[in-house]
Amino acid sequence: MVIRYRSGQKLNGIIYMHRISDCRLSGPSRRIFKLFQRLCGEEAFGNVVIVTNMWDKVPPEVGAEREAELETDQYLFKSILEKGGKMFRHNNTVPSAHMILLHLASKSPVVLRIQKELVDQSRSLAQTAVGVELNRQMSDVLDSRAGIFANNPAMLIREKAEALKQTMEVIEALEAEKAARVEAEKELGRLREEAEKPKDAGMQNIVHKSVWCDGCKTKPIFGVRHKCLQCKDYDLCTTCLCSPKLRASHDAKHTFFPVDTPKDLTAYQAEKLKLEAENPTHLGFQCDACQVRPIVGARNRCMNCRDFNLCQTCVSSRQVRLQHDKDHVFFPMDDPQKRDPNVPVTSFGMRPAP
Repeated sequence: MVIRYRSGQKLNGIIYMHRISDCRLSGPSRRIFKLFQRLCGEEAFGNVVIVTNMWDKVPPEVGAEREAELETDQYLFKSILEKGGKMFRHNNTVPSAHMILLHLASKSPVVLRIQKELVDQSRSLAQTAVGVELNRQMSDVLDSRAGIFANNPAMLIREKAEALKQTMEVIEALEAEKAARVEAEKELGRLREEAEKPKDAGMQNIVHKSVWCDGCKTKPIFGVRHKCLQCKDYDLCTTCLCSPKLRASHDAKHTFFPVDTPKDLTAYQAEKLKLEAENPTHLGFQCDACQVRPIVGARNRCMNCRDFNLCQTCVSSRQVRLQHDKDHVFFPMDDPQKRDPNVPVTSFGMRPAP
């Protein structure tokens, strides 16, 4: 949250989950909710959504009674609801989840108290409202257990051993996460290098003289020019196309068409390319079910077989899928330029097998 706030991004809201199957808020749950309130701050309560779930675990009348208690108890959720927060039921269905998301999308962005304290006021975590509340809770717990430990040293030893074990598990998990992140960054760098390599020697001579990259502002674009089919004038070089940060700043639903000829594309030509992209022709491939050749539209490649492809009609046929191995996964390929049947799938599309 701090990193996003520093980069100028604000949250539309924040969700607090509560199981309606719980008879009441237990001691630990109350303490966590108190920390949640301190984290948000009263000025952000209007953007808080309290979501109750597990409704299938209790009779409807019991759930409704518990919900009413949560809404009206000053020490539970009433304080947030009075400040404009909302309470939703999530019954494990897509419509109920969509209703929650639509509500959050309608809210104006807000700054949480902890973001203000850490960024704007340059406080340490211990000096924030959350840190102060957490220290108070820990002091209360220690004070309540001090008498027990004084009369039972063996329990104190067990508690310390358990705390040390949990600390070591957290450290190991953090180290594993760090190693995985480093490995992912290495893989991302390698994929970018491969994406920047020309497909053949002739690609090195491709120069789009009158076009510049709207990502890195480089002009001209060398190699493949990737044109947005939804925008009238928006192009990216291969490096920027493979940048998750830059792609996130553009509309994620927009489609990019690879152009390997140094020509200007008019709006009319862009519409034509858009139609071609929606109905690509995969020359050299035939559907292994209906034997149609070439495949027009998405070519659905079996990721478990070395060379098995289906057209969109056949991949949608239950009978055809049952005749093939039902556990095999099909990947839709809408780019006719990717012809190698041994190409593995990555998060950036397709790349040659090592």
